[in-house]
Amino acid sequence: MSRSTGEFCTWQYRHTAYAPTSTYICPPPPPAIATSLSIPTQCYLKMSSAAPLLTKQFRDLTGKKGLPGVYAELVNDNIFVWQIGIAPTDKDSVYYGGYYKAEIKFPRDYPFMPPSFRFLRPVFHPNIYKDGKLCISILHPPGDDPQSGESAAERWSPAQSVESIILSIMSLLEDPNCSSPANVDAGVLWRKDRDEYRSIVQKQVEETKADIPKDFKMPSTADFVVKKATTPAVELDDEGFWYDSGEEEDFEYEEASDVEMTEAECEDEEDEAEVSDADSGTIAFVSGTVFRHFIGLWSCYRWFSLQQRFQQDWTIFYLGRVSFFCYKCISFAGDASSCARRNPHTERSQKVHELAPRPRLEHTTVQSIAAVYMSDVVSTSSEASQSPISSPTLSVSTVASAVENMNPSQEDIDKAAEFKNGANAHLLKANYDEAINLYTKAIELDATKVVYWANRAQAYIKSEMYGLAVADASKAIAIDPNYAKSYYRRAVAYAAIAKPKDALKDFRMLVKKAPADKDARTKLAECDKLVRKMAFEEAIAVADPPSAFESLELKSMVVEEGYDGVRLGEEMTEEFVQDMVERFKNGKTIPKKYVYQILKAVRDIVYNEPTMVEIDVKEDQVLTVCGDTHGQFFDVLEIFRRNGTPSPQRPYLFNGDFVDRGSWSTEVALMFYAYKWLYPNHIFLNRGNHETDDMNKIYGFEGECKAKYNELTFKLFSESFSALPLACLIGGKYFVLHGGLFSDDTITLDDVRKLNRHARRQPGQEGLMMEMLWTDPQPEPGRGPSKRGVGLQFGPDITKRFCENNGLDAIIRSHEVRMGGYEVEHDGRCVTIFSAPNYCDQQGNLGAWIKIEGKDKDLKMKFETFTAVEHPKLPPMAYANQVMR
Repeated sequence: MSRSTGEFCTWQYRHTAYAPTSTYICPPPPPAIATSLSIPTQCYLKMSSAAPLLTKQFRDLTGKKGLPGVYAELVNDNIFVWQIGIAPTDKDSVYYGGYYKAEIKFPRDYPFMPPSFRFLRPVFHPNIYKDGKLCISILHPPGDDPQSGESAAERWSPAQSVESIILSIMSLLEDPNCSSPANVDAGVLWRKDRDEYRSIVQKQVEETKADIPKDFKMPSTADFVVKKATTPAVELDDEGFWYDSGEEEDFEYEEASDVEMTEAECEDEEDEAEVSDADSGTIAFVSGTVFRHFIGLWSCYRWFSLQQRFQQDWTIFYLGRVSFFCYKCISFAGDASSCARRNPHTERSQKVHELAPRPRLEHTTVQSIAAVYMSDVVSTSSEASQSPISSPTLSVSTVASAVENMNPSQEDIDKAAEFKNGANAHLLKANYDEAINLYTKAIELDATKVVYWANRAQAYIKSEMYGLAVADASKAIAIDPNYAKSYYRRAVAYAAIAKPKDALKDFRMLVKKAPADKDARTKLAECDKLVRKMAFEEAIAVADPPSAFESLELKSMVVEEGYDGVRLGEEMTEEFVQDMVERFKNGKTIPKKYVYQILKAVRDIVYNEPTMVEIDVKEDQVLTVCGDTHGQFFDVLEIFRRNGTPSPQRPYLFNGDFVDRGSWSTEVALMFYAYKWLYPNHIFLNRGNHETDDMNKIYGFEGECKAKYNELTFKLFSESFSALPLACLIGGKYFVLHGGLFSDDTITLDDVRKLNRHARRQPGQEGLMMEMLWTDPQPEPGRGPSKRGVGLQFGPDITKRFCENNGLDAIIRSHEVRMGGYEVEHDGRCVTIFSAPNYCDQQGNLGAWIKIEGKDKDLKMKFETFTAVEHPKLPPMAYANQVMR
């Protein structure tokens, strides 16, 4: 019996030596093994296991909870061939009003291989071929594709489903990817002549209406509004509903019926639903399947013992399938156990009181308290009664209880409203500190108004205090579970600190509260896609993955035709750097071969540098120290214009966060890397918290690499980031690192020197590396939970003790916006430097750099500030995950 590669079927084996009949879900054994076991080939009866899964997914899609705007039917009652119709639901889409028929054909080894998809009418779109076939990564076979640069995470995985395919297609219709169009004419018109593009599409829209089935109702915005009996009405009170507070007022919701779930109930339901969503139906039969897989694995062992010349490719395939199902089973068990109903406040409060904060937190308790702080915020019984209700240290349950008993006077209500209005005005002007201050005053006078808490959460988000934003949004939800913005605020804050699973729960609640809101649905779809992608990457991850650089064949690569710039040889030259910078200024890129050359050369250089690089500023040198630049390429050029470009006489130290947020991150990183290759001993690069995978996937660097180059470029950057040093020591006086100091007072510079940063590529959520990248200073003595939700905060006494123990004058760190570009705190021992002026085009802050002259024996710091310069009309976060836009 022949065997096709990747076949996944149910085989029933009947043989006199085995009774009763055994059923295995696995590929048939190789002929040699079947012969050695004396198993007659005719005893195998093939039955596809894809059919039950497809039946379930078809039922889900066509049932009451199916996707709006989607019609599906079987072709000749064949579960493997579907005909569907897609009616775009976004009234702002150029495709709105059309009905697009398509055919989906599923392979017998679905869901392990993708279906084929084809529109039955021509669709004018950059990502749709003229024959109706679709160019979309998730329908490409699983595994990395070095030719296209697509990673396994982008392509098909068993975690996808018919629903996720259709959602991706609907999203693609509204937001084409023009980087490598399938229809070049459509791609050109989309970019250059949107009116002509719309005219062509509108003609097709009218033609498609002839295909609308008689029993199908075309969707409208009203179709997304759930009936009053099940969902309270939502009044959208301002433009850009979710993003800013603006002049928003409280808005009332109708009383929810007993049909509607509470937040706690929804969380429990979503915990369960997340399991089924995560693999889109596969988990429905996982429990029985896993048992049969273990039997199948045992059979593999028997076959192996009986046949020395075992067919390796078959073994790898089978074990891979078993591993996948075991992973799903474990995930299912873990998620199911977490669904047990409990009182969220009681359990968390017990944890907090067991870890009652001291003036200085011990190393073993910092992470635990920070974790509780994210969900319920630290408070103790003794401190709760003494703290104002606006204090971040109060728990959600404490605030909710206090609000129930609060009865503010009319005078307090009116005064609080004045504070709120003033705070809104400051928020619109990006004066976030003042906005937070005024919202706090409003809360102290009238904490019953949920809008005050939600608006302060928004101000915290804008200030990147995501942990505090989660806390305020949670309190707002406890006060009024029907206020939709609270779920949005908390979801965005969770996403910002790489907690997409928590964000997904809130986006689901948000859509229940505001079903007609387009942005809410978009955010839900993008967050769901991100969670699936991360789950798949985790499932296929290995402990020590091979280096992406090993697969590079630079000598065989050719430079793209049409490149008219300076050629790069075996060594970097000043001429190449200058030409590259000019190309970047004009919106051009450099050939991929040159990108790979630069990345490989710099990875090799920084990998061999110590974790803490010691810099000796010579008498004829002036060292410049810069903080975060965050992809603000044109502002970095302004630094070079005013201060000079890197050279042996003008060495530079860039203290992390070169990338993300700004939309020219690849340009900044490649320029820094090119100079590092040119002057390896005169430009120094510290790693920041944004030179990490989880941040890059959310804040835009991964998306930018894919848009301007390819997936492989991001992989190479990721690996080079993991090789960067974590700190520098300037003249034995200044300890320079991106974040700040540690949870343990016994840590010294020697501990930093000995830290093996290559042992783990990503910093994780705890440990020395994480603290060096994430911690922040605080004015109060001791240590406290991080306002970001990751890391911790350290006070002036911590800084003083560290400097005295290590013979330092000060620490220099970055990581936070400073309106003046820099700030000297902790009695002069802690300096924060930030080099991205008008951060994200909205903060209005100055940028700054530090100059340290070698001829000054004391190596005194001199600060210079600058304002932002004009840049092309591309907004910040242009390549960020949709969840954060």
